[in-house]
Amino acid sequence: MKSIYKFSFVFVVMLMFLSSCSKEGCTDPIAENYDAEAKKDDGTCEFIMGCMDENSIAYNSLATKDDGSCVYPENIKRSLVLKATGTWCPPCGDWGAEYVNNIYNDYIAYYDFWQKIYEKNQLKDDLLKIAPKILKFSQPVWLKIDQFKKQKKKILFEGAQGVLLDVDHGTYPFVTSSNTVASSAATGTGCGPNSINYVLGITKAYTTRVGEGPFPTELTDDVGELLGTRGKEFGTVTSRKRRCGWFDGVLVRQTIKVSGIDGIALTKLDVLDELDEIKMCVGYELDDKKIDYLPAAVEDQLKIKPIYKIFEGWKVSTKGIKNMDKLPENAKKYIFAIEDFIGAKVSSVSTSPERNDTILVENPFNI
Repeated sequence: MKSIYKFSFVFVVMLMFLSSCSKEGCTDPIAENYDAEAKKDDGTCEFIMGCMDENSIAYNSLATKDDGSCVYPENIKRSLVLKATGTWCPPCGDWGAEYVNNIYNDYIAYYDFWQKIYEKNQLKDDLLKIAPKILKFSQPVWLKIDQFKKQKKKILFEGAQGVLLDVDHGTYPFVTSSNTVASSAATGTGCGPNSINYVLGITKAYTTRVGEGPFPTELTDDVGELLGTRGKEFGTVTSRKRRCGWFDGVLVRQTIKVSGIDGIALTKLDVLDELDEIKMCVGYELDDKKIDYLPAAVEDQLKIKPIYKIFEGWKVSTKGIKNMDKLPENAKKYIFAIEDFIGAKVSSVSTSPERNDTILVENPFNI
């Protein structure tokens, strides 16, 4: 049996929306500086256009229709986008109408969900109606996996979150609530750890992160913008713009060790095609000392400075290349340097968003 646990190095962090009243007056809970509210003598919020009171989860400076429902004016739509993206962009014109509307619609759906109150009996009846449709797919997972093992079938476990979001081994507190390392596949499915004979890690040829948290190699200059533009780096769920930076070999190597990775799939090599030089982080400096790992304390994670190894860019298109020999020499040097530093084989390289534009070095199912 060939079993693989596949996971991603991509960082993801969720943001919570907060609302508050300031001493100077009640401010809009979505964009703190919107200041479309007044304040009553007793210190509570008075809503000039409000359709909800301050105790509502969705209290806001929203206009009200004759029937009591809410209207969301364009200025409110923009303020929603400001807070959701974490970026202050007064006209929000740079984001484009489609992007603004996506953020806006997601936010309204969030409000609508929490405003709806379910009666216990109604909820129970609704669940019982759909139960027969769902329960026919319910079986003991551990038993089915054991059957597949005996039948010598190929089994693939796929993780949904990055290893550095692991509650124990990640960038705490900017993590999820569970373990995302590869060994969690055995725990979650009920198969023994000896069932998994290959662990494949997925990482980009550069580094990205959504939301807040430590990011040692982050680029806030034109190169970072170029990576984000060429790589189309927007969150798949939130549509938030991802932060971009150089490939962090230290983080990848550490992740390989804590997750027992056998090989990596290196994606988005073509995004680097236009760069004159490319950097890879090979160490950190913390309080004037060199270290070769990500420290556990978030205070130290935020202080470390990356130490780079610089590679000459290849300045030609690699898009669609499916054979390692046909890559530019400098691209191959970069790939082999990554492989040597992280201590794991680069099992595949992707050269475009297309599924077939992949250089397959080794097939995990045939090892």
